[in-house]
Amino acid sequence: MLSWRGYGLLGILLPILCMAVMALVLGDISHPASAGVFWGLLLASCPLLWVLGRRLNGDAEPGDEPHRFMGLALHKVPLLYLGLFVLYLLGKALQ
Repeated sequence: MLSWRGYGLLGILLPILCMAVMALVLGDISHPASAGVFWGLLLASCPLLWVLGRRLNGDAEPGDEPHRFMGLALHKVPLLYLGLFVLYLLGKALQ
């Protein structure tokens, strides 16, 4: 179930934005290079999400709710994407 608190929505908007940029650049989602471009964009934007999450959650006052996506603090969401990338690579290796 998708859930977020505060700016945690960025956790799901980032992959959607990467997919949109990939479609604009390649012109077609079924292009042979689409997976590489998508993962490249997503992994390149992970440090941005980490820095943004650290800044937003670090500036919170005591008692404020942290920015979260699916129960994870916003700065930990890139770890989820790195794990999904490793699973993608394992799937490609087993083909």
